[in-house]
Amino acid sequence: MYAVGGKYTHKIREDFFWYVNGGWVSNKPAGLDNRYGAGGGLGYRFFKTEVQTLALEFGVDYTSEQPISGDSSSFAGARLFLGYLYNISKTSSFTEDLTLLENLDDTDDFRGRSVSALTASLTQKLALKVSLTALGTTNQPVVVDVPAHRRWPRRAAQFEFEKLDTILTAALVVNF
Repeated sequence: MYAVGGKYTHKIREDFFWYVNGGWVSNKPAGLDNRYGAGGGLGYRFFKTEVQTLALEFGVDYTSEQPISGDSSSFAGARLFLGYLYNISKTSSFTEDLTLLENLDDTDDFRGRSVSALTASLTQKLALKVSLTALGTTNQPVVVDVPAHRRWPRRAAQFEFEKLDTILTAALVVNF
């Protein structure tokens, strides 16, 4: 899986903000050749203390995707995000980010992503981050036709990609 994305937020009031985001994903194990998305919306931070922070975002997005097999599609969607941060100590934290995306053209096409992460500072500028990501890539997984092999099986078949992917990552994070 490959992914690139970005997000810009701008404060309207102390706990109220707007955002724009965009990105690209290629997840061939899930049957997705390319997915491009961009959107924007509003957010509200319920609380921010020295120990924990909780924020909610809601907005709209536009998605264009090309599966490995089959027709490409583009659609408008609704986005809901919930982000939580808990500072375990001065040098370590736990985060949980939950994103839910609804295809407004086909409400059976529902996606979700949950990222749980632990981060520990190694130095003042360097940290180790370990995360577990659960991707509900789509409620309608990609289905591809598998051609018949000359020996086995002697007839064509269909293969349906999984609805859920899990990814375990470890990363070195540089803080500026």
